Amino acid sequence: MPACTKAAGANIQAALKKAATWGTAVECGANNGLLIRPDSLNETRDVLKDDSLGQYFAKDSDLTTRNAGGSIPMWLRYDGNEHLALALVMGTSGGAPVQQGVTAAYKQTLAIADCIDGLFATFAKNIRVNVDEYPSVKFGALTLEGSVGQPILATFEVQASHREVNSVVNDDTTFANVTVLESQHRVLFGQGVFRMNAASGGALSGSDVIKPSSFRLTLKRSLKGIVGLGTDSNSIDEPTSDGRPECMLSLKFDRHTDVAAFVAFAAATKQKMDITFTGALIESTYYRTFKIELPSLKYTAVNTPTVEGIIPEEAEFECLACDAAPTGMTATQPFGVEIINERTTDLLA
Repeated sequence: MPACTKAAGANIQAALKKAATWGTAVECGANNGLLIRPDSLNETRDVLKDDSLGQYFAKDSDLTTRNAGGSIPMWLRYDGNEHLALALVMGTSGGAPVQQGVTAAYKQTLAIADCIDGLFATFAKNIRVNVDEYPSVKFGALTLEGSVGQPILATFEVQASHREVNSVVNDDTTFANVTVLESQHRVLFGQGVFRMNAASGGALSGSDVIKPSSFRLTLKRSLKGIVGLGTDSNSIDEPTSDGRPECMLSLKFDRHTDVAAFVAFAAATKQKMDITFTGALIESTYYRTFKIELPSLKYTAVNTPTVEGIIPEEAEFECLACDAAPTGMTATQPFGVEIINERTTDLLA
């Protein structure tokens, strides 16, 4: 069968690999493949028209500052390479994954770091006509969201050093070596169990289960790269912290059933919550798992929109840090992630 040489979205291959030097690409290969949804990565250039007096129509213009970046959405999987992107935006791993018993299951933990300097990757996308390569991408924002009957979508916002369209590092030949670690086992909303109670209360249990119809968790870091300090005078250096981050959670319920959320909102009672998605069996009693711990949630809004039919409920929370993890949890930052899959290596190694 002949190879595809025409640009078509269904044939796109993408890859992501942790890099070490800002602005310098690394070659993607085995297990670096990334199954993405349509992304918005692009590079634009500031255009300076020659506005000298004495010429009605400018006879030239100059391309200056590179503006590279965009969003990369993908379905969350239990053992996909999107976990590298998740680790790069969160910033801290628990080191080498811990083997579960004597099975092929391993547990990896991720936490939000105050500083993510030095954490970035090369992103490459083979569109068949050429490879779009972004030698360095910095992950500055994350959105995890899902709703009843749907898979969980992870969307990452990145800033990039620049774009190469004729790279000598990642090209059509090197992409023959790119493989995808996980092409199945998407994380589904229906596989999730949501539990919430007061942050000062006991460990979460079955009596604390809630049933939202959708959720949206966002982490936005304030990062900035300085133009002129990158690989050339028109590109940015590695973006670093330029302000405080934001972390928010929203929940929607298709049926309003009580006033507990309004009471907690009015009293400013902090909550704790975990979301555990459980997939297929790995071995023995260990299943693929993706768990989010939110140790300190504070209501910022609660609403019951007036509609003609069933009254829904909407809640917004600020995700906060805490001095000590509440009972039954280990996370102290706005949220933590625990993953059980078959990966044996540290995501940030």
